Formats: sequence, C-alpha cells, structure tokens
Amino acid sequence: MPERTYWVLSPKEDYDDSRGKKNKQRKQVGEKEGYLVASLCTNGKHAPVIDLDFPVYVIKNMDTGVVWLHFSKKVRRHKFQKLLDTLAECGIIDDIKREATGFSWRNYFRNSKLEPDIILKVPFNLVPSSTPGHCHLYLDTELTWPFYKKLLTCLCQTGLIERGYYRTSITHRKSFLLKQGVTKATVRRLQQQGKMPSLSFDSD
Repeated sequence: MPERTYWVLSPKEDYDDSRGKKNKQRKQVGEKEGYLVASLCTNGKHAPVIDLDFPVYVIKNMDTGVVWLHFSKKVRRHKFQKLLDTLAECGIIDDIKREATGFSWRNYFRNSKLEPDIILKVPFNLVPSSTPGHCHLYLDTELTWPFYKKLLTCLCQTGLIERGYYRTSITHRKSFLLKQGVTKATVRRLQQQGKMPSLSFDSD
C-alpha cells in the first residue's frame, strides 16, 4: 500500500482558494496531526488522490464479479477516449483495446456526451466527502510526478476535476484531500485558534 504523506495549511492560507497561487507554504506532519492527505508518498512518488464534485458509484456485475466506477457527470467522447489512453499509459486500466467502459461509444458522434464507466485494475477506495454528493477517490498505485501531472491534466480537460483543484495540485506538485471527518469549517476554526490538531475530527 502507498504511504501517503500528511500536511497542515499555513496559518494564512484559505483551503478554498481556487487560484492555487496564494501562500504555497504547507507543513508536512505525522498522520495523526495532519488534516490533509497528499498524493505525495514517502518515497517521492504519487498515489492519486482525486476530488470529485459529483456522485460516483461502485457497481458490481454479480454474474462476472467485474467491478467498475460509474461517474455521474457527462463527458465528451473524444475527451474521454484521451483519458482512457492516459489511464492505460499510467497502468490504471487494462490495455485500452479492450472494453474499459461499461457501455459502447460506437453509435455516438464525436461530440456526444455520456456518463462514463471505468473498470480499474488497481486497488481503490471511494469515500464520501463532507460536502453532500461529492466524493474522494484514492488510487493505490504509485506514479512519478510527470505521469501524475499528465493524469491530472487529462482529468481536468475531461471535466472530471475542477480547474481550481487542478491548479492547486500543479502549484504544490501534489494533490490534497481533507481527511475523513474533517471539514473546511474545521480547518478554518483550527487556523483561527492557532492550533495544530492532535485528535480525531468531528464533522461540522
């Protein structure tokens, strides 16, 4: 399993800042103290942590045992095909010559939009965000920064991650997610109090 690193914000940084340019200083701490989970691992590689601002569902075919993710956001066919290419290059899905999706695109025009299904070949963990209807996806595979940057770029161009999240990830050369049970309001309160957490969090 990847050993991801844990971080806290600098006192003046706003977690909501979508420009990704405001106060780049973040402090790496232990897992217990940190309230941000980073893609950066202790070995310098990246285990993807992806913020998805829409529902994603884990679906299993009871006859075949095949499990896939259903993304409830419509994307364009040509952009999704590029994402499949990138996922295959990163070793996250099987060879794209096989059916990597739960539906066929054959009968749709180039600019058609559909909600994609993706069959991953790497272990993953999908957990709900503190924002209703949003979720966090952890992929338990390690990538070098150039490959992870390419994956993030493709996810952004496809429209599956927000531009603000993408910019912040590129600025810091790593992605961040709030730990389970932590909310943005919790982080702001800790900053205002000048405290570094040492215990588990309660959701607001």
